[in-house]
Amino acid sequence: MLSDFQDKRALEPIIALAHDSSDYVRWVVTWSLSRFDDVRAISALEWIGDNDNSSQLVRDDNEEVGYRKEFNRDAAVKVIEKLTKRNQQD
Repeated sequence: MLSDFQDKRALEPIIALAHDSSDYVRWVVTWSLSRFDDVRAISALEWIGDNDNSSQLVRDDNEEVGYRKEFNRDAAVKVIEKLTKRNQQD
Protein backbone atom coordinates (compact mmCIF):
# COMPACT_ATOMS: atom_id res chain seq x y z
CA MET A 1 0.00 0.00 0.00
CA LEU A 2 2.93 2.34 0.60
CA SER A 3 3.71 2.33 -3.12
CA ASP A 4 0.18 3.49 -3.99
CA PHE A 5 1.03 6.97 -2.76
CA GLN A 6 4.46 6.94 -4.44
CA ASP A 7 5.79 8.99 -1.56
CA LYS A 8 9.61 8.77 -1.68
CA ARG A 9 9.65 8.42 2.13
CA ALA A 10 8.17 4.94 1.67
CA LEU A 11 10.97 3.76 -0.61
CA GLU A 12 13.50 2.81 2.09
CA PRO A 13 11.01 0.84 4.23
CA ILE A 14 9.91 -1.09 1.14
CA ILE A 15 13.53 -1.78 0.15
CA ALA A 16 14.16 -3.14 3.66
CA LEU A 17 11.44 -5.75 3.10
CA ALA A 18 13.37 -7.30 0.19
CA HIS A 19 14.97 -9.69 2.70
CA ASP A 20 11.68 -10.67 4.36
CA SER A 21 11.22 -14.38 5.04
CA SER A 22 7.91 -14.43 3.14
CA ASP A 23 8.23 -15.15 -0.58
CA TYR A 24 4.93 -13.34 -1.15
CA VAL A 25 6.22 -10.21 0.62
CA ARG A 26 9.33 -10.26 -1.59
CA TRP A 27 7.15 -10.53 -4.70
CA VAL A 28 5.03 -7.57 -3.54
CA VAL A 29 8.23 -5.63 -2.81
CA THR A 30 9.37 -6.21 -6.39
CA TRP A 31 6.06 -5.00 -7.78
CA SER A 32 6.01 -2.02 -5.39
CA LEU A 33 9.54 -0.92 -6.27
CA SER A 34 8.63 -0.87 -9.95
CA ARG A 35 6.13 1.89 -9.22
CA PHE A 36 8.76 4.26 -7.82
CA ASP A 37 11.07 4.42 -10.85
CA ASP A 38 14.01 4.97 -8.52
CA VAL A 39 17.41 3.37 -9.14
CA ARG A 40 18.04 3.14 -5.38
CA ALA A 41 15.83 0.04 -5.52
CA ILE A 42 18.20 -1.85 -7.83
CA SER A 43 20.41 -3.40 -5.13
CA ALA A 44 17.38 -4.88 -3.33
CA LEU A 45 16.01 -6.14 -6.63
CA GLU A 46 19.37 -7.68 -7.51
CA TRP A 47 19.32 -9.55 -4.21
CA ILE A 48 15.86 -10.93 -5.02
CA GLY A 49 17.00 -11.80 -8.55
CA ASP A 50 20.06 -13.65 -7.24
CA ASN A 51 18.55 -15.38 -4.21
CA ASP A 52 14.80 -15.86 -4.55
CA ASN A 53 13.68 -19.08 -6.22
CA SER A 54 10.06 -18.85 -5.13
CA SER A 55 7.11 -18.17 -7.40
CA GLN A 56 3.61 -16.76 -7.25
CA LEU A 57 0.45 -17.50 -9.18
CA VAL A 58 -0.52 -14.31 -10.96
CA ARG A 59 -3.50 -13.48 -13.11
CA ASP A 60 -2.73 -13.88 -16.78
CA ASP A 61 -4.20 -11.57 -19.40
CA ASN A 62 -4.77 -14.63 -21.55
CA GLU A 63 -8.30 -15.70 -20.58
CA GLU A 64 -7.71 -19.32 -21.61
CA VAL A 65 -4.96 -19.78 -19.05
CA GLY A 66 -6.34 -17.67 -16.21
CA TYR A 67 -3.24 -17.82 -14.01
CA ARG A 68 0.45 -18.38 -14.57
CA LYS A 69 3.45 -19.00 -12.37
CA GLU A 70 5.78 -16.01 -12.05
CA PHE A 71 9.14 -16.44 -10.38
CA ASN A 72 10.15 -13.68 -7.99
CA ARG A 73 13.63 -13.56 -9.50
CA ASP A 74 12.22 -13.07 -13.02
CA ALA A 75 9.96 -10.27 -11.83
CA ALA A 76 12.94 -8.58 -10.14
CA VAL A 77 15.04 -8.80 -13.32
CA LYS A 78 12.24 -7.19 -15.34
CA VAL A 79 12.00 -4.31 -12.89
CA ILE A 80 15.79 -3.82 -12.93
CA GLU A 81 15.70 -3.65 -16.73
CA LYS A 82 12.89 -1.10 -16.61
CA LEU A 83 14.67 1.08 -14.05
CA THR A 84 17.98 0.88 -15.90
CA LYS A 85 16.39 1.76 -19.24
CA ARG A 86 14.46 4.67 -17.78
CA ASN A 87 17.58 5.99 -16.04
CA GLN A 88 19.56 5.85 -19.30
CA GLN A 89 16.83 7.86 -21.06
CA ASP A 90 16.93 10.61 -18.43
